[in-house]
Amino acid sequence: MVTLALLVVSLLLGLASYQNSRQEEVMAGNQRAGALAMMAAEYGAAQFWHDVQDAMAAGDIESPGEPSADDDYDSYLTKILESFSDWASGTGYDPTSGSCVNVGGEVENACFRISLGSVLGSVVSVSSDGFVHEGAVLDGNSNGIPDNHIARRRIVMGWGALLGESLSPFNLAGNIVDYDGISSQAAVSGEEVDGYVNPAISVYGKSQAALIVQDIIGKNSSIDDNAVFIPRDSSVCSGSGSFHATCPSDAEGVYHPKEVVAGDPPEYLGNYEGCESSNSNFCNYKGGISSKLGAEILRKPEDFHLFVNALVQQQGDNPTDWTDVVDTDHGDGVTFVTTKSKPDPFPDKDEEHSSFVDYPTVYDAPVYGLDGNVSEDGRLTKATFDVAKNGAFSGSGVLVVDGDLEFQGNPSFDGLIIVLGDYMLNGGGNEDFTGAIISAPYSVRYEYQKDDGSWDYLRATDVGGEYEFVDESGNPVYFDGVTWTNDPGESGSPNPRLRKSDFYDGDGNRLILDGLAVNRRFDPLGLDVNGGGGQNHVYSYESIEKAFSYLDDQTLLALLVGQARPDGSYEYGLSTWEEQVNIPDEI
Repeated sequence: MVTLALLVVSLLLGLASYQNSRQEEVMAGNQRAGALAMMAAEYGAAQFWHDVQDAMAAGDIESPGEPSADDDYDSYLTKILESFSDWASGTGYDPTSGSCVNVGGEVENACFRISLGSVLGSVVSVSSDGFVHEGAVLDGNSNGIPDNHIARRRIVMGWGALLGESLSPFNLAGNIVDYDGISSQAAVSGEEVDGYVNPAISVYGKSQAALIVQDIIGKNSSIDDNAVFIPRDSSVCSGSGSFHATCPSDAEGVYHPKEVVAGDPPEYLGNYEGCESSNSNFCNYKGGISSKLGAEILRKPEDFHLFVNALVQQQGDNPTDWTDVVDTDHGDGVTFVTTKSKPDPFPDKDEEHSSFVDYPTVYDAPVYGLDGNVSEDGRLTKATFDVAKNGAFSGSGVLVVDGDLEFQGNPSFDGLIIVLGDYMLNGGGNEDFTGAIISAPYSVRYEYQKDDGSWDYLRATDVGGEYEFVDESGNPVYFDGVTWTNDPGESGSPNPRLRKSDFYDGDGNRLILDGLAVNRRFDPLGLDVNGGGGQNHVYSYESIEKAFSYLDDQTLLALLVGQARPDGSYEYGLSTWEEQVNIPDEI
């Protein structure tokens, strides 16, 4: 009896041990299947991401067209995303498709599929979620989902048109004629996304980017010895190595310190832990110097003007009884610094946005060479606003400065700063700037039609209330009342000069003469940082999102329209990413 009892106990212990082992094996299998299903969903999401990148580069996603008079920000954004959805549906990403694409490799029973416009069985607006990437592990008997699957996982990707996601800490829209950047150990850093650090400074053109790199490493140092230019498209360049000399001047790419690249052709690694650039501070510019502006609107001064114009008019009607004082209303919200302001604040101002500028104005760019003095380097003379005279400036939200901006002492800011002139920092302490700074001075240019039908820019000099004109090369240009010409006429009978009244009517509106057109253009700019201390400039999309939350619908729509690419299409980026584990049968 004792022996039989011991045998029963041993049997029970063995069965318990077997059941535990079996349960652990099942748990391990389920965990493995769940992990494989999630990896399959991520594989599908990555495949879709690459297809989107290729489609944007090839211009395959159609333009939604110009917004209608009835469009607001949300309705026009929906049109943009509908164009995106139409492209996706036409490339095999069918919302009703039940096919499951094999991931391949050694795991043959892992597959993925992509659906549009349906999340958890219910159709949603394309302006929210709507791109479902589902991964599954099958039992080998069927390729269908949900039939005969072991595990299913989903990734829901929300997409939107890019607004401020690709900005840098410094964004310089015009040609740089005077640059003296941070020379201390302060850092200028783009935002890190999946190990990739976005550029620290973005400019328009490779030559502009090289000018900044040369300032960073010192005038006696060679760019090729300290930096590597990595083009977006290496096929436009010849040779290998740094690509500095072999890429054309209009090549889009980024200059990086040599320590954060590897290989030939070079590849950006994004690891700054071992970056110790000799004889330079280049390692402090995390993300490098980009030759492409991150926001499309910074390439289009007319659209940028419409955005700024909407931004500074967010509070009420346009006053006409301005006085020559400076409004510097700092704090959360929108602040517009200008030489013109209204004496009394609006009594019905929204308390929630109590720091919004009280004095709305319409910013209109001066006429280049007509309404302002032009220096030898091509910059318009503008008022300089010292908004930190006592070194105590601290603010957040959106700051717009109509003119040159100078910070002194130990200032700080969290959000978006738009400078319609030069940017200067004199001193600087340990308080950081987070968000983005845009320096984008612009003015109105006159274009005249030449004898051959082509167009050229005019520069004017005021001579006793009349204007003498030269073209961009400095050659005299005359107007005989009918056409523009470089012929000064017979000796003693020069072509007439134009009076100011020839350009403006009695209400001060600009007139368009025959053969004369008006457009806007970004002007040359300067950036001067004297000192800097330990003050970092760090891009933060969270700060930009908060700043954008202060923009009204009209301003957001103007910004969105300005982000259209030359062909009218948009650049798309991820707005949401959600992983789902508990999946119903419906998709």
